[in-house]
Amino acid sequence: MKEEQKIYIRGSKDRPNDIRKILEQHGGKVSGLMNFTLNGIYFINHNGIIDYTPEGLELSQMITEYYQEIKLPSNLGCWKTGDILVNDKNPNEFYVFDKISEREKIFVNLKVIKNPIKNRILGVTDIYNVISYTPCHKANDKELKTFYSLLAARDLTWDAYNKELLHGDYTYFYPKNGHYYFRRNTIRCKDRSTGEWYDAVLYSDVNGQYVRELNDFNTKFKKV
Repeated sequence: MKEEQKIYIRGSKDRPNDIRKILEQHGGKVSGLMNFTLNGIYFINHNGIIDYTPEGLELSQMITEYYQEIKLPSNLGCWKTGDILVNDKNPNEFYVFDKISEREKIFVNLKVIKNPIKNRILGVTDIYNVISYTPCHKANDKELKTFYSLLAARDLTWDAYNKELLHGDYTYFYPKNGHYYFRRNTIRCKDRSTGEWYDAVLYSDVNGQYVRELNDFNTKFKKV
């Protein structure tokens, strides 16, 4: 094998395509069905084939000692303000992503940790520039459920629209689209066609605020 093929990349379940692309750019070939979503070591073996080994084995120790590690390029540009991120090494540690564009820096404005010893939440006043050195990925549906459940268990709600951590459990889940919403208030609305007033719910997510008839909301939305 060529000297430039003696490389390895640590797995990231959130970026399987990037791992494959980099190894192929170094001359690695994919043989058969290859799973690029595992946490471990991906490398090019002596036959030029992309291979994998879990960490902690003798093979992985040899690879990390004699091969050059290639770091995945930052994926900060893929995230949007308000995205919920998960620490790659601690699935019970969450961050809310917030890009301060005018200062061209990346901050985290809410840190939620589930830990039997340090069971704590760091609120929006605790600003962390940690994403640059903490490997993270965007939370999937299961991880989002854990994030909002952690807050609800502490009688807290994340208001994604205003980026505020609020006291009270006001998080609701809409099964139709799989999104989470903050129930802001019950309001009165007027039907333009009949002139009659009715009760409605004002709710929001990171994208905006919405109004829905009260009974319709209570029927279709599930409290976390």
